[in-house]
Amino acid sequence: MVALHFGRHAQEGHRAFSRLIEIGQQLKSDHWLSGAYTQLAHLATREGDYAAARQLAEDGLALRRRSGDHWGAAVSLLVLGRNAHYLGDHARANQLTEEGIA
Repeated sequence: MVALHFGRHAQEGHRAFSRLIEIGQQLKSDHWLSGAYTQLAHLATREGDYAAARQLAEDGLALRRRSGDHWGAAVSLLVLGRNAHYLGDHARANQLTEEGIA
């Protein structure tokens, strides 16, 4: 699925991860939902939609923390940190990144 993040495949990535959200909701699976939110956050960041990226990553982070997924929470924190960096909030970016790698 990582290949869906790049270039002409971004639309397919949006469709695939949006479908994954539907499946996760049907299954009531925090794992599938959090992964889909984080992947969509990656795409939104690459496309410069930082508000959407932040919300998606925060949604994924909340689900990952609720389910005890420490590795996934770290990934979500790194996405949030990168997003903050692109927005010029370097102090917040450092804080989120440090928390993600801790």
